[in-house]
Amino acid sequence: MPITLKSILRTIFHYFLFIVVTIVLAILMRVFLFDSFKIPSPSMELAIIPGDFIYVNKLAIGGRIYKSLDFEEGKKIEICRAPGFCKVKRYDVLVFNFPYTDWNKLDFDLNVFYVKRCVAIPGDTFYIENGIYKVKNCPDKLGCYENQLELSQRPDSCIKRDVLRSFPKVKGYKWTIKNMGPLYVPRKGDILPIDAKNIHLYKNLIRYETDK
Repeated sequence: MPITLKSILRTIFHYFLFIVVTIVLAILMRVFLFDSFKIPSPSMELAIIPGDFIYVNKLAIGGRIYKSLDFEEGKKIEICRAPGFCKVKRYDVLVFNFPYTDWNKLDFDLNVFYVKRCVAIPGDTFYIENGIYKVKNCPDKLGCYENQLELSQRPDSCIKRDVLRSFPKVKGYKWTIKNMGPLYVPRKGDILPIDAKNIHLYKNLIRYETDK
């Protein structure tokens, strides 16, 4: 069969269509199905060690969809989620964008990802007692218990002051990475009384959710 210009153009079109469809499917899979990350730091040892590759199942809580592609610095990024099959549970390992570019407000840096284990869910009251993570009415060991025991045995004087001090770092709170809380994690539908002291715990959330 002779090769004609028409057959060449048809072949080129088929290859081009195949490439476009492949790229679109790859993007859709990364948005809605899964993504991969390489672990750079030892913060999740012993469960995950530096150099590990992990795959994130986005079907669980639904892939994140951006309402706008305008990622101008300082502008709030509006998102929604595709339907998921479950909710975040205690002990889940989560990948998320770091929620602060400025400690005075909630935001997230699209270029910075953290991998952490969820130890408290909405409705929980979380606290740290001498380095040990605890949730009210939950008798389980939370997170990496071995690392917590190691921290509990370290004197405060052996920890740098800026590392020792913990959220919210304002007058009236002496919380540290060894002793903090109780901190209530709000859930949808809660009515949470706000006063002059606990406003420091929730003001960034209020500003982020209401723009007020």
